[in-house]
Amino acid sequence: VVNRLIGIYSSDLGVQVILLNMIGLFWDNRIEGYLMKCLENPSPQVRQKALTLLDSYDSDKAVPKLIEALKDKDRGVRAHAAITLGTLKDRRALEPLLERATDNNSDIRASALSALGNFDDQRVIELSLELLRDKEQSLRSSAVWNIKKKPDKRAVESLILLLNDPYWFIPPNAAEALGIIGDKR
Repeated sequence: VVNRLIGIYSSDLGVQVILLNMIGLFWDNRIEGYLMKCLENPSPQVRQKALTLLDSYDSDKAVPKLIEALKDKDRGVRAHAAITLGTLKDRRALEPLLERATDNNSDIRASALSALGNFDDQRVIELSLELLRDKEQSLRSSAVWNIKKKPDKRAVESLILLLNDPYWFIPPNAAEALGIIGDKR
């Protein structure tokens, strides 16, 4: 079945996405190569779907292609690439993800920051501490998640302020981070 699915070609975007959905039902090493080829597809939807499926394949071969996708012209592809690299936790992705954390688009920065939370690196904590006070809620939210994963007492003051954040999901996560840190204030 996998060989037949991989062998089907269609220029129709809908068919391409349906094929990727079907291929995603299988786990087979032959699929990984096909998914990496899909990263060269002109359609951002196909590239995004391929990235989503690639996180199931913990392979050294995919990482360079995923790093390359961080520079894609489509911001959705860049965001998916960041998340997939975070899932794979390959150290080769650390520097490129740190670079994407300064992307012009706040969603890309938030995706990169979220992915960076899976790496044990002091620069990630420093960046997260800085972004706890950012004006973008997606960045504050990702920063709080990272502090929950790697508690740091320097975050306490910012986390206390975030208890009154207007975005409903930030205050409970800030409270949980404070509980994990264990500061008595």
